[in-house]
Amino acid sequence: MSVVFFVPVLISALSVIPAFFITRKLVGNFGGFIAATILAIHPSFLTRTSGGFADTDAYNVMFPLLIAWIFLEALEAKNLKNNVILSVLGGILVGLYSVT
Repeated sequence: MSVVFFVPVLISALSVIPAFFITRKLVGNFGGFIAATILAIHPSFLTRTSGGFADTDAYNVMFPLLIAWIFLEALEAKNLKNNVILSVLGGILVGLYSVT
C-alpha cells in the first residue's frame, strides 16, 4: 500500500523529462528548462498528482508527452532502422496508453 501511494508522484516526476526534450528539440535548452519547470510546478498538475491521489491524471500527462517525443524523434531519424524502431516504440506506447 505504501508503494501505491508514490506511483502518481513518480509518474508525474518522469513526465518532466519528455516535456524538456520535446521543447529542447523545438526551441533549445532554455525553452526546455522553462517548459519542464512549468509542468513540474503547475498547480493543477501538482494537486491532481499528489501522493495518495489514486487517479489517472498522471498517466494522461505522461503518455501523450512520451508519444509526442518518440514521434518527433522518429521524424528526425537519419536512417530507416532508427525510424522503424522509434515508430514501433511509439505504437507500443499508444497501446499502453489505451490500456491504462
